Amino acid sequence: MEVTIKQAADADIPYWLELRKQLWEPEEDDDFIEEMREILGSARQTAFIVWVDSSPSGFAEISIREYADGCKTSNVG
Repeated sequence: MEVTIKQAADADIPYWLELRKQLWEPEEDDDFIEEMREILGSARQTAFIVWVDSSPSGFAEISIREYADGCKTSNVG
């Protein structure tokens, strides 16, 4: 079994969309696609796709928050 994790790109949107739909049901696919494009275009957010034997098997969406309640530093990950 070969596991690869790579940062998501525009070309990954169809695979990422199918993975997201397994967790959440949007009213329209366009809702998810808009969110994914925002993530890809953001300097503070990104996503990773997990590939197992060349098949998309999971994903992680991450962001850096500017603040968090009770935190004394900025850029909270």
